[in-house]
Amino acid sequence: MMQKPPDDQDTSQFLLYGEYTDAEELSLYHNDMTAADIPCIEQIAGNSENPNLPVMVLDPDLMIVRVTESVSRLFSKHHDNLYKPFFNVFGKSLDQEALQDLLVSIRSHTTGFSWSGTLSHKTPSTTALYTNTTFIPLIRDNLRVSGYVVHFSDITNEYNKRLRDTFQGIMEAAKLKDNDTGMHNERVGYYSKKMCEYLFENKLYSQLDPDFIENIVFLAALHDVGKIGTPDYILQKPGKLTDLEWDIMREHTINGTFILASHPDPMAKEIA
Repeated sequence: MMQKPPDDQDTSQFLLYGEYTDAEELSLYHNDMTAADIPCIEQIAGNSENPNLPVMVLDPDLMIVRVTESVSRLFSKHHDNLYKPFFNVFGKSLDQEALQDLLVSIRSHTTGFSWSGTLSHKTPSTTALYTNTTFIPLIRDNLRVSGYVVHFSDITNEYNKRLRDTFQGIMEAAKLKDNDTGMHNERVGYYSKKMCEYLFENKLYSQLDPDFIENIVFLAALHDVGKIGTPDYILQKPGKLTDLEWDIMREHTINGTFILASHPDPMAKEIA
């Protein structure tokens, strides 16, 4: 079921294309919207088959005028009030490049007035939520865009798993090359987590948040991953290293920075 906006918003009912069901439940609240504005919301939201589909509706000015219960649940920990201009709610979920791409695409005939991309939703007290987000235009008979249906798909688990699997493989490769270094890396990750949890719980370091703690466990364990590029005879040398060998050993920090450069968290390169 589509949820209604607060009572203090302007209201104007409209009928829908397709089979009409309940005007009270399916009405949108924006003066510019008319009976010919939007295809059947029941069909768009898939309520007859999937009442949990996360969908919201925007008016032509990108004001959020309708959300499903599923959307409210999805963002319950990240956004208190969804009935605002879209970018007032989700503006910080896009980087500058993605924001520009979205604004151009939904106003362009070339892109079909549509857009699809990934939004990252984050607060100081929660881990990041990642959603595949798709804008679908609502077209009037005169081909004028009268609003948008926005569909959200929670991809947090698969996003994190894909990222972890990639760098987990690199960490396992480091273990094969030098198991002592591999086990040392795991211990560093464990102790880093414990220290950060203590600092966070006691509010001793304002920059710490749940994402930082979750990421440092994994990234700290990768701090010596650059040793993959260090020759075995240096890593496994039983005696004292020469000055030249020390110079080569120290290059593992540079190698690690290159290896972790593709990780989206800047902490990765700093740790390397």
